[in-house]
Amino acid sequence: MSLTLMYITNNPEVAVIAQKAGVDRVWVDMEYIDKDLRQGGMDTVQSHHTIDDIKKIRPVVTDAQLQVRINHMYDGSEDEINQAIEAGADIIMLPYFKTRKEVEDFIKFVDGRVKTIILVETAEAYENIDDILEVPGIDEVHIGLNDLHLAYGKDFMFELLIDGTVPALCEKLRKKGIKFGFGGIARVGYGTLPAENIITEHYALGSQMAILSRGFCDANKVENPKDIEEIFIKGVKDIRAKEKEVSLYTQEQYAENHKFVEEKIGDIVTSIRKKKEEKKMEYEKIWLATPTMHGDELKYVTEAYETNWMSTVGANINEVERLVAEKVGCKYAVALSCGTASLHMCVKLAGVKPGDKVFCSDMTFDATVNPVVYEGGVPVFIDTEYDTWNMDAVALRKAFELYPDVKVVVVANLYGTPGKLDEIRAICDEHNAVLIEDAAESFGATYKGVQTGSFGDYNAISFNGNKIITGSSGGMFLTDDLEAANKVRKWSTQSRENAPWYQHEELGYNYRMSNVIAGVVRGQMKYLDEHIEQKKAIYYRYKEAFKDLPVSMNPFDEETMAPNYWLSCMIIDEDAMCKQVRSETEALYVKEKGKTCPTEILEKLAEKNIEGRPIWKPMHMQPIYRMNGFVTRDGNGRARTNAYIAGGCDDIGMDIFNRGLCLPSDNKMTEAQQNRVIEIIRSCFED
Repeated sequence: MSLTLMYITNNPEVAVIAQKAGVDRVWVDMEYIDKDLRQGGMDTVQSHHTIDDIKKIRPVVTDAQLQVRINHMYDGSEDEINQAIEAGADIIMLPYFKTRKEVEDFIKFVDGRVKTIILVETAEAYENIDDILEVPGIDEVHIGLNDLHLAYGKDFMFELLIDGTVPALCEKLRKKGIKFGFGGIARVGYGTLPAENIITEHYALGSQMAILSRGFCDANKVENPKDIEEIFIKGVKDIRAKEKEVSLYTQEQYAENHKFVEEKIGDIVTSIRKKKEEKKMEYEKIWLATPTMHGDELKYVTEAYETNWMSTVGANINEVERLVAEKVGCKYAVALSCGTASLHMCVKLAGVKPGDKVFCSDMTFDATVNPVVYEGGVPVFIDTEYDTWNMDAVALRKAFELYPDVKVVVVANLYGTPGKLDEIRAICDEHNAVLIEDAAESFGATYKGVQTGSFGDYNAISFNGNKIITGSSGGMFLTDDLEAANKVRKWSTQSRENAPWYQHEELGYNYRMSNVIAGVVRGQMKYLDEHIEQKKAIYYRYKEAFKDLPVSMNPFDEETMAPNYWLSCMIIDEDAMCKQVRSETEALYVKEKGKTCPTEILEKLAEKNIEGRPIWKPMHMQPIYRMNGFVTRDGNGRARTNAYIAGGCDDIGMDIFNRGLCLPSDNKMTEAQQNRVIEIIRSCFED
């Protein structure tokens, strides 16, 4: 028995040619719903035929059968099936089903009026096929290799022939006595995988149906009808001849063919994967933020090397301290190994003792907070405000009502944007509290014309690898207090006393900056303003590109603040957020059309070799600090209940974390690279 050959067309002239050549079924393909989405834009047949196409084809299809593929089951399926049958379909095909219930409904709607064929092309259908085949009224089964191979994460649809998937299903269908087929075939002698070998696989597996693929004849691309006719007549004749030959094969010959097919498919898959890898590597990695080096750094590093000042003293350290103090407007600067060390010295100078509570910014990196714990202090986190994503002055005032004995406040300037530092400074002064400003991320930013890193009694900045300027590491302690600066110099060099030997009367630390690192920072200093301008351009390019999307950029008051724009961030409007949940280490989301979430955007960026980040997770949400106090403008943020707080308690930091993300902000990004980022983000709202 020869294969039932099927060909997809809505062209009456082509339909006549096909049936004349011996094609058994003319196939009108009305499936379009979600097809492009699930196939990821692959170059596959998406016909978008209609009921009118059935009516056009019906009068000329006299020798062949008219087969119609409807859409997968949806609210309008019953009406669609009725229309297809009334228009003249001989066979109705159900694609992309997953459950027995869908097949039952399909059979019910057809109601025995025409033949039925179900198209197995989902993993769910494949894995539940035994149960599905119990549904009465299924006349035929076709195995849709294209969608099915995607469902199982394969690279090439014919992989399913050699991994056992198709053979196993064929065996079940044979035992059931149900007519079946799979995939498509090209012309004999043509195709990446020779048609004659696929025909042989059909016969070896007991298949009785096959689609004539575009590799057989793409009638949309052949202009002359006579050429189409010639292709069909010769093509079908060659297939039938090959079938006659193959039908007489021995089991050994089938096995030999299968071995060849395995090898051929293996080669094809290797080639596909290679191309995918090449495609992936088309785009150079786009980083969140990386060091931008200029060459001047080497001059000072080399100087340290050649003069043998490879230590924690030297000309580079002295000059960097002078330059930074001058830039910030503080009287004294002490170069240390990192920003965290600088903050530790600030906390120690502030007199924090074991058990002392310290108010800290909630929306920050843990390096802001950990130094408090180094001294035995207990951080109490102050919620964030939407205006700058920094410490909320209203919440800080509320915190002093709850904890009137607190005498130290640590405030951070997130992502290079100053907080409302004058308000925070005033509240600290009212309560005779020491203010520590963590300007690690905001070097070069100003608030009301004054450089950040100068508002606290003690201040810290960072030169970590991806900061606005870098030393690869390093930080700076800043103050107007000479005694404090001298104390930090002593503590940071192991608290060595003025004696001819190593004499120690108090605990010290090995915190001084290397003269080599200082050389890098020294070479970077003159490029600070340039880096800020580059980062600013990136920020405003994003802002312009997203102005029509339900998002906003990390905010600041343009009248009082000039950020350094270290990282460009965005937050998604609440009503544009799809469902998203996060555990301590993982995140999940449910895709909704027109909506997105940080997890989806970050995943889509990562797929294109682009680095983004979630917003810094607030400290009060961190497992290590989950038992620490947390104060919002409404009061105790740990007692979030309407039983105690009328109207509830907003957790602003948590909200920003849930809806926000950091965008690639490398100042070496090209406009083309940034456009790639923009396109990906925009697509997340469109899909």
